[in-house]
Amino acid sequence: MHPTVQHADQVLVAPLDRPVRRQDIVLLPYGPRLMLHRVVAVRGDTLYSRGDARRRDDPPARCVDVVARALAVRRGDQVTPLTLTTRFGLASLSRFLLREARRRIHRLRAGMKAKPGSAASS
Repeated sequence: MHPTVQHADQVLVAPLDRPVRRQDIVLLPYGPRLMLHRVVAVRGDTLYSRGDARRRDDPPARCVDVVARALAVRRGDQVTPLTLTTRFGLASLSRFLLREARRRIHRLRAGMKAKPGSAASS
């Protein structure tokens, strides 16, 4: 999940209190381990996820297999929410908005580089 969640970051997770939605960051079983990835699509009772630094989706998973949803990341003394909320204060909300904007710009740039013949690759 780099850059959203980096090695040694602490992640606050909670049981699901609502159905899984696109853009949620969820904890899923992946073989004998658990992985924390972002939901890119939900179709019926199946979800598709991907790590922020990956280009391809993970294998499909069942929504009922989701262990928990990530709420916030703590890096040092800073807590940054992973969803739009004021629960952790306005400074944390500002970090969320800034990080989310950077993530979207990064995805857009990566998409432009991957498309042959686009203006960005000329």
